[in-house]
Amino acid sequence: MYCRADIVFIKLMYDAFMKFSKASRLQANIDKSPIYIAGVSDQTNQDIVEALGFSVGTLPFRYLGVPLSSKKLTVAA
Repeated sequence: MYCRADIVFIKLMYDAFMKFSKASRLQANIDKSPIYIAGVSDQTNQDIVEALGFSVGTLPFRYLGVPLSSKKLTVAA
């Protein structure tokens, strides 16, 4: 999920996610589910991490074997 990186909006998204988890009986594995935060101050970053309890991931990373990056991919000639 992508959302605006302010603590109020983050908490609203997290609450919605928890309601979905309760209704569906599906639960995210916090140890395997890092969050990715960009473009915010160190204080906002820390507030978000403390509010959610997830670890912070770094780019690039692989998802289902596919490398994901914040940079545009180019085609090799």
